[in-house]
Amino acid sequence: MREQVKWFAEKMESRLAENDHKTGWEDCEREFLLQRLESNFHDLWAGLQAHGSFFDAERVIRKATNIANFSMMVADQARKTMNTD
Repeated sequence: MREQVKWFAEKMESRLAENDHKTGWEDCEREFLLQRLESNFHDLWAGLQAHGSFFDAERVIRKATNIANFSMMVADQARKTMNTD
């Protein structure tokens, strides 16, 4: 596994663990997950547009991680509908 992928996957898992007190994404509507994905994307985009090269790297990583996690949740729900025969 590439070092960058491993690092990012660890960031994703850390963010998921921070939210273990919430119900799982299996109980969420796909539209809710897509709305959260879109909201995080727009926050990231707006922040980068507003601050240019003076962006807050930690905030960028956090938002990117949120986007990746919501994408994973949507993909996981889709995976569960696939015929695995």
